[in-house]
Amino acid sequence: MFLYKDKWKGFLQEFKHLDRKKRGKGTYLVFLYLIFFLFIAIYPAVIRSNENSDSYKLETSRSNRLDTYGIAKCISIQKESSSNFVFFEFYIGTRKVLGATAIEDIDESLINKYFKVKYSSKKINECKLLLNHPVTDTVAIKKAGFSLN
Repeated sequence: MFLYKDKWKGFLQEFKHLDRKKRGKGTYLVFLYLIFFLFIAIYPAVIRSNENSDSYKLETSRSNRLDTYGIAKCISIQKESSSNFVFFEFYIGTRKVLGATAIEDIDESLINKYFKVKYSSKKINECKLLLNHPVTDTVAIKKAGFSLN
């Protein structure tokens, strides 16, 4: 509609009284304003993209530190102030290691069940219980250091 009715010609007539130098300066300022507002519009998306990539790098470096798997037994579930935690134990050789992992919902049926655990071979206290990987093989559970009585 703007192009069809030739409304743009009316805008040009408004600035016809200015000399060529002032019109060039006005065009330059309008161009700067457009670039500035375009930058303001795009900048949050760029920042958000960088934040996401930094968190991805942090998560990737964490998962690289957790490089060893074992079998752990869920021993209790507790609700802390704003989070729920599952507490578990697993063995590295003859050494018993205790750990905790945050969970969304409390499920009492997890207690006394066995799951895979991912832990760091360098820092044993950095571990995570993998609740989506239950272990039911009794031979593997006994090899992991647990007695089934």
